[in-house]
Amino acid sequence: MAYRLVDDSGGDHPNKGAEVDLLFAAGGEAFLYLADATEALADDGTFSYTAGQLSLHISTPDFKADATFPLNLTGSQATMPFKVFSSGKGTSLWDREALDLGPGIQAVYNASVNASNLALTPAQAGERAFAYAEAWLSAPASAAQASLQGLGQRLGRDLASDLRRPRGKCTEDGDNCITGVQDAGDDILIHYSDAPASLVMLYSDVPPAPGPSLGTSALAGDPRVYLDPEVHPDSQFDPVHHTAVIIDPEPSLEQPGALAHMVSTLEKRHYEVTELDGTEASIERVAGALASSPGVVIFSTHGNKLGQLLVGNKVTVSDESMKVAYAQYGKQLAAEGLGSLAKYQLPDGTPAYYLGDPNCSFKLFQLSTVCQWNLVITPGFWAWLTAKRHVNWSSSLVFISACETDLQPLLRAQVRAKAYFAFSQDVAATFATGVEEYLLDFLAHPTRSPEEAYYNLVRLGKTREMIYKEDHLLNGLLGPYGSDASTAIFDGWGWNGTSMVDYDTGGWLGGTVDPSQVWWMLFAARWDTNASLGAAKLQQCYSTYWSKGRTGGLADQFCNAATIGLGKSKARLARDVSYAVFLLMGKKPGGFLPNLLPPRWTMDD
Repeated sequence: MAYRLVDDSGGDHPNKGAEVDLLFAAGGEAFLYLADATEALADDGTFSYTAGQLSLHISTPDFKADATFPLNLTGSQATMPFKVFSSGKGTSLWDREALDLGPGIQAVYNASVNASNLALTPAQAGERAFAYAEAWLSAPASAAQASLQGLGQRLGRDLASDLRRPRGKCTEDGDNCITGVQDAGDDILIHYSDAPASLVMLYSDVPPAPGPSLGTSALAGDPRVYLDPEVHPDSQFDPVHHTAVIIDPEPSLEQPGALAHMVSTLEKRHYEVTELDGTEASIERVAGALASSPGVVIFSTHGNKLGQLLVGNKVTVSDESMKVAYAQYGKQLAAEGLGSLAKYQLPDGTPAYYLGDPNCSFKLFQLSTVCQWNLVITPGFWAWLTAKRHVNWSSSLVFISACETDLQPLLRAQVRAKAYFAFSQDVAATFATGVEEYLLDFLAHPTRSPEEAYYNLVRLGKTREMIYKEDHLLNGLLGPYGSDASTAIFDGWGWNGTSMVDYDTGGWLGGTVDPSQVWWMLFAARWDTNASLGAAKLQQCYSTYWSKGRTGGLADQFCNAATIGLGKSKARLARDVSYAVFLLMGKKPGGFLPNLLPPRWTMDD
């Protein structure tokens, strides 16, 4: 239940189109919640209810209430011994309202994240919203039903059969029974006995945590840094299809000019680019655009730790019963030739998509407002693409630029792209956009691979020194290491045909080679305009000089300059040379187990 303010003694009342509510969350937390359709504010406090007495304590610069008073939980109205709009003596009159689980979750989240005296992060506010959901589910159903019936009597209608809202465990006709809630990180799933779950979306962005501006390495002034081999290997590591799809259901998450920049970069490398922005990024159009196994996919959207991604659909349903809503949308998909998508499930029962709980306002009580439902695709959608549309990502790069999706392997295990990138935690939208641009700009250079791009992002995050031109794309966006704007939450993987190889524990960063040595050897090999000749020179330096403990000196100035030092292990130095050649040319190096060697991919060699 919640209480909605009617007025203070003296006549002060909420403005038209706004409401003031008392919310009771888990753990004895209370909120004075103020909202209109577009924004919310809150003051946080505590409550307890014992033997018919409510004790309420809220003390903030904006509002103070410290009172214990009798409260009948079945009464349709309550008078409380304080005013809301002024600090003088008096009372306030409140309507008791039955509170749906979905709007209640949203309200507790909005109140928590907007309470000035709490200063919570979105993730912390999400934890409180989930605690509320669990408490709501464990509350006696009879109390919730009694509240619903009381509200219906005041409105002169039977809400349970009319609106079929899931209050308590079930509606009065036994439909729409809620069986549980599930923490999805940025979201909360509400599970039903007779329908797929609905998704309550909490937040899709976090404020950036920028650190100091990046410095400039002395190497940035070396003109050889910007050399690209004019002659390089054939296209055996390019994707089968030189096509790209950029999916952007929430354009507000992208920074101005970023999308045009990415499209330009791809088109200069001879890619045919499809853009799906806003409502164009519907599940139908996303399915169609991905059916051809494009070589590059950038999917920038809201995500959660269950690997679910927001698409651009806004689904209008005629009934708030989840069973009816899913049936209605399933018919729409079938009419568009996607009936198999509506029926598809993973072995664990996960469908290909979920409808989101409607949230068209920050207000709680909008019984007459028609809302549209959001739509998210699950890992089951990608499994459906493989099983029913025969999509194959084994020669593609896929970047899921969304919060939390790589915290678990659910999504990457279904996509299985040759190069796969994602974030393991909440990510600031400004940083995510910068990484999208960085990846494409870096890979647009011939002979450069996703693994090399990943290494250079890690280098940039740890040294905070710019070397390449594209490093400047993250200047001012890169936060402290481990923050929501850092490379610590950015993951890279490669599907080798049998398993996903982690860029962090395999290859360049797996401990088998000296990362700095490999970087320098690549730098040196590209001094030659012919990549094959540059690779051959590295191998010649090792066999002629380095394996014998000599740098090359004046006898061979290239060999002398192409290493950062010989070290004590000839075997390790041999692996360093072999891995630099692999990154440059694709020749498989020795000394690596298959599950520790990321596959090579190039954008357009």
